[in-house]
Amino acid sequence: MMTGQEIMLKYAQNEEERLLGRRLLDLYDIAERSGQKMVTGFLSKSEQAFCSFSCSKANIKTAFWGGYDGAERCVAVVFPDEVDELLEEEKNELLAAICVSHHEKLSHRDFLGAAVGLGIKRQMVGDILVGENESVLLILRSMVSFFLNNFDKAGHVSLSCREVPLENIEVKEPTYVTVTDTIASNRLDAIVSSGFSISRETVKKAIDRELVSVNYRVVASATYEVKEDDVISMRGQGKFILSSIGGTSKKGRIWIEIKRYV
Repeated sequence: MMTGQEIMLKYAQNEEERLLGRRLLDLYDIAERSGQKMVTGFLSKSEQAFCSFSCSKANIKTAFWGGYDGAERCVAVVFPDEVDELLEEEKNELLAAICVSHHEKLSHRDFLGAAVGLGIKRQMVGDILVGENESVLLILRSMVSFFLNNFDKAGHVSLSCREVPLENIEVKEPTYVTVTDTIASNRLDAIVSSGFSISRETVKKAIDRELVSVNYRVVASATYEVKEDDVISMRGQGKFILSSIGGTSKKGRIWIEIKRYV
């Protein structure tokens, strides 16, 4: 039987994931010794996918929370063996929402640049919900006082911050276009070619360069079989969901429906 470290190393696809795997094992060790839940910083979708998959293989229980349902960036909560639930009241103890008022329109990059300029690490900040004159930043609760006292400028634009309850966050629903098509098979190269309207040769080159992911994990095989509800992304192209695999056409091709994010 493989050790936890061997499992993490086996499924890690790069050095960043190997470091994350070691961090998860350290947190699990602390959780077991203390009997308390342990928490990572904010993780990307790819990091969450690695965490979920590798921890399940290592029999480490985890949960993810980003401040609201459907959040892109989430923290991972690592449980000791005798615990398997993240209580609702605990969620407010982990994260906080900061509403930022600004008199000029700012971008996601503007807010991140301002945070980095203050020495704030990326893993301390979750989703940034950008609005016209008010935006919301999801942050670790331990960072609330720092943001309220120091996050007062993005470039030349003055900022005014206040904490708001997580339940008051208004999140825009993602928008996408729905496309139907027929394909010869549900191979990854065929699905990606259809989803982004590019040639299979271009897709195969992208797969070889590890630019294509399924459910936020890099897949390096053009023959990988994509399943219904899989999320497919290609660097430089975007992301879509294979929302439906239907019957076959008169020519024996497979009907599919794709929801492409815009």
